[in-house]
Amino acid sequence: MMKNEAHGDAEDYTESDDEGADGYRKGGYHPVHVGEIYNGRYHVLAKLGWGHFSTVWLCQDLSATRYVAMKVQKSAPHYTEAAYDEIELLAEAAKRSKDAAWEETQKGPLRELFPDGGEGFTGVVQLIDYFEHFGVNGKHVCMVFETMGPNVLALIKRYNFKGIPVDIVRKVTTHTLIGLDYLHRVCGIIHTDLKPENVLVGCPRGVPVNKTGVPLVGNVDPAAVAANFKKDTSAKSEEKKGKKKDKKFDEEGSDVEDEAAPRPPPMLVHDPMQTAPPEPIEPPYMKPFLKPSRSDPTLLSSYGDDSIALNRPLYNHAGSLMKVPPPGVPVPAPMPPSSSSGVAKPESIDEKLIEEVLGLDLFDHDGVTYKVADLGNACWVERHFSDDIQTRQYRSPETIINAGYDTSADIWSLACMVFELATGDYLFDPKASDEYPRDEDCSGCSGRWP
Repeated sequence: MMKNEAHGDAEDYTESDDEGADGYRKGGYHPVHVGEIYNGRYHVLAKLGWGHFSTVWLCQDLSATRYVAMKVQKSAPHYTEAAYDEIELLAEAAKRSKDAAWEETQKGPLRELFPDGGEGFTGVVQLIDYFEHFGVNGKHVCMVFETMGPNVLALIKRYNFKGIPVDIVRKVTTHTLIGLDYLHRVCGIIHTDLKPENVLVGCPRGVPVNKTGVPLVGNVDPAAVAANFKKDTSAKSEEKKGKKKDKKFDEEGSDVEDEAAPRPPPMLVHDPMQTAPPEPIEPPYMKPFLKPSRSDPTLLSSYGDDSIALNRPLYNHAGSLMKVPPPGVPVPAPMPPSSSSGVAKPESIDEKLIEEVLGLDLFDHDGVTYKVADLGNACWVERHFSDDIQTRQYRSPETIINAGYDTSADIWSLACMVFELATGDYLFDPKASDEYPRDEDCSGCSGRWP
């Protein structure tokens, strides 16, 4: 069982500004391009981001007329093994929403919390489909998810690490608790890496947007893009604290692109039977200021160009076929277009809807939802994969002293996250010294343990 090793020490992560050309090699990233079609149905519209293990792309699902996020894993065998471990957990989370236990929850508490009754809401980002794609750098596992907006760290950043309004804290906390209840009680899953980076906001009115709330699809007025960008960055000059958090945010991914920086044009596959060009090519859509996620979440903080090439001819990767997964891994049935993901159908996105979305506060509007993402480090309640879990600032006492853990480890992480939302600071920020390691620093901060 291969699990992602991404548990929060800064030295474990690269400081590079983009995924780099070196990552596009045998065993590494697959060169995806706008205009291509994967698995006969996923039309690539724009790049959403990247992590150490994958790149993430906004696609239109041609068979179900909806927008989705496609994560393309690196092709080395250990990345493939890790992807199928994650898929096993994601498939369980995808199919349990119809369980009697959860349907009872929807009839009770959820009906009171959501204007629409919360039908189908699980608080967890849902896997829609997965398949294998064969390209110039090898075999890549591709996972398809419902589209989501940026993570909650972007919300903390918006308020200059001084704390966000209590009513928003309450909403984020409530929705995250719903997601944890679903994972723990219904699915038998422990997340093990809950933190602001792994809680995502939903798409406003179902329209895919970037970090500043600008729609990534439809006809968007360039002036609106500039206005939203200015609104999102106007408070930066007043920042007097949070430099370390700033660095953390920058490592997670920035939406700012140097307009003057050259970018290689998309190189599309013209032969419909060819899955990739015969020779290695330059990585597509490399953003000079985009940095990776620490935990490689399902969907990184998104960004989009002012004009997305939505009218390009379609190029179909006919060689990308669904393969038989390893024994014991259930194949999740594709989610129907009418599912609760709340993503608008392409044909429904008109100028009026775009204007409405631009007028909304991305993180605080009627109908806003938050969901738990990234099961790459998750495990089963009854079967743990590792004793080394959780990012250090959110690590529970029982994990620190190797006393075993259960679902309550996620609740500890949530409490640390809520404190961070409300204050802008870590509850625990352990540091090593010559006298003691970081974990002992955390122990000292929390007082004597029973």
